[in-house]
Amino acid sequence: MGISVTGAAPGRRLMMRLCIILLTIAVVIPVMSVQRVTMGLVAVAAVSWSFVVAIQIAVAVGVIMSARERRIDLVPALDLWFAGHLPYSLWMLAVAALATSSGLVDPMFLFATAVVPSAWTAWIVAAFCRRVLGNSPSTA
Repeated sequence: MGISVTGAAPGRRLMMRLCIILLTIAVVIPVMSVQRVTMGLVAVAAVSWSFVVAIQIAVAVGVIMSARERRIDLVPALDLWFAGHLPYSLWMLAVAALATSSGLVDPMFLFATAVVPSAWTAWIVAAFCRRVLGNSPSTA
């Protein structure tokens, strides 16, 4: 029938995942801009950049709800969608750590290193489309 997702309640797990994504963004922004992190900077960055997560939620809901062959409910599907954020979260943290320790924030370096999370995410999205949305391998 559908995909079984075990563990915490899907809504709670989704909220935790969204909070972790927003916290990652809120920590990386001050690190990249002023090379330090304070609670105040994290709070301001979280509020200022929360629109990014809101846009991602809107896009995800649109994609998931438009799938005729969807195999799981919306909330667990959203949770799995945002699980695919891992490559970019790791990349953002690695780039921020590198920028802080070496001062290297060359845009060409950032674009070049973004190839890895982009390829990883493409693989995750294809799997999501096959398993959650019910797309054929060629469509996914």
